[in-house]
Amino acid sequence: MAPGWVDTDMAAEYLHGAGGAAVRAQSPLNRVASAEEIAATVLWLATEAPAFATGAIVDVNGASYLRSWRGRGWRPRISMNAAGPGLRRTPTAR
Repeated sequence: MAPGWVDTDMAAEYLHGAGGAAVRAQSPLNRVASAEEIAATVLWLATEAPAFATGAIVDVNGASYLRSWRGRGWRPRISMNAAGPGLRRTPTAR
């Protein structure tokens, strides 16, 4: 699991200070996750529901990750390799 910013005691000083506004502005949801939201995802992963999800990274970041790859010189692309279909980073033509 790959969480984004989480409002915890460890991050509180930064998130409730000057840097917090910038972090929230980068999120399409305009907020950070609560510890309970992260815990709910962990609990879901511990059930039988995601039984067919193997080797997956579950991004729990309020869609912040979707914004982060834009303009960084690579784009997601489905590829076929020896392991089967998957996502890999491919340089974009400029």
